Amino acid sequence: MALIVRPIHTIQVANVTLQLKLEDAGTFGLERTDRVLWSSDEASRSVLPKLKLTGKRILELGSGSTGVLGLAAAALGARSVILTDREEVLPTLRANVLRNVTLFSDTVLECRALDWSKPLAPIIENEIDLVLACDCLYESNVSIFDSTLRKILSRHRKAVAIIINQSSVALAKWRRKYEKHSVNDAYRLDDLAISTTSACLQVSRRLSVSVQRDGLGFLFRIKKLDLGLEARDFVLDELNKAKRAPIAESRFGAVRSPEFRYDLKLEARADAVGSFVLTTIDYLDSEIRRLFSSQPLLYEYGAMVSEPGAALQPWHADTRCDNEEDQAMVTFFIALSRITHGHTLLLPKTHTSAFHKIARSEFFDGRLLSFPVIHKLGIPVVRSTLDIGDICAMASTLFHAGGAHDGTEPRVLLYFSLRDPNRPRPRGSTGTCLPHLIDLSWEEFLHRLRCS
Repeated sequence: MALIVRPIHTIQVANVTLQLKLEDAGTFGLERTDRVLWSSDEASRSVLPKLKLTGKRILELGSGSTGVLGLAAAALGARSVILTDREEVLPTLRANVLRNVTLFSDTVLECRALDWSKPLAPIIENEIDLVLACDCLYESNVSIFDSTLRKILSRHRKAVAIIINQSSVALAKWRRKYEKHSVNDAYRLDDLAISTTSACLQVSRRLSVSVQRDGLGFLFRIKKLDLGLEARDFVLDELNKAKRAPIAESRFGAVRSPEFRYDLKLEARADAVGSFVLTTIDYLDSEIRRLFSSQPLLYEYGAMVSEPGAALQPWHADTRCDNEEDQAMVTFFIALSRITHGHTLLLPKTHTSAFHKIARSEFFDGRLLSFPVIHKLGIPVVRSTLDIGDICAMASTLFHAGGAHDGTEPRVLLYFSLRDPNRPRPRGSTGTCLPHLIDLSWEEFLHRLRCS
């Protein structure tokens, strides 16, 4: 299909008017797809506003000579946008970015060459939250598109990809290829019903595979801001009530408290916290069922509150792992506040009995490590920086540290731990849970959150 376009194309996105100029005017076919405004115009106005791009670091694949999608993302508040295409497309692409750059004082815009048939360029080392691709898929380029996307996502653990495409034939071909090779992959593909003219697919890290392989995984952009704030206020109110109750040493009723750090045991019921947990179930339920051989049992359900002044926790694992049978429990943390102060440091792939054996040789009980030991072993450190509604899942045998809080507001996390009923109970952890909830089935736990 060919399309005749004007030399100057004007697009309104949010409160910004973009002016885009093509290399020349006329009729262009598939041999120069970079010159044609396919569905990017429609996507920039009807799809992107639904993706909540404010503050995101974005990489666009196949920006074309106009860069309309990347510029629209900037208009919608993206923190940075890297627009990419083949080398021969860049002069016109850069000209269009320069034509509009004064509209985006708060967004860093870059144009870079990216040829999918060649190794990934160093620019892909930049931090990325979101990969965008609009009408990049054709029957002839499915393989190199798939390879490029997988390489990018493998380098960026937190990144999500949004694929927008009008060609149903090409999209179906890529989807078959993707799903055929994703049986043991760490990614999942979901349909997004946010466009009437194009198919929109989201590619994100598959939590269950990440947890099994690395001992940790993340789910991002599960944004229910109002419910999250209600749940946070509920937790802080319950904590204040517990603090006012008679105390014995460092215990506040249902609260366990090191200095400036509190673990509040929660009831499983349809309150503000329960409602917020349920908003994550559509995302979590299938992944939880993949993680456990049979219906898991509840081991912990609580909220963790760190106040300013909380001290740094040493590197440690919550439970021991002498053999693979000890890998029986996973904890899911759901952020109720923006975790930029006091975030947790995580060591991927340290949840195994092989690593715990190394740890036992380095420290007295195999559950504590020092920072020099981590440096000596050369293990990459993952910072769990979360926003409201983001989820971090962690094997209980994974080594982690952190929590030092030098911010000004309390840090609030919900968490629940599930254990495999076919394996021994976790060793080395007493669990933060009201006694009558321990060993509740996953289905019964969800039922109580909905109905109690």
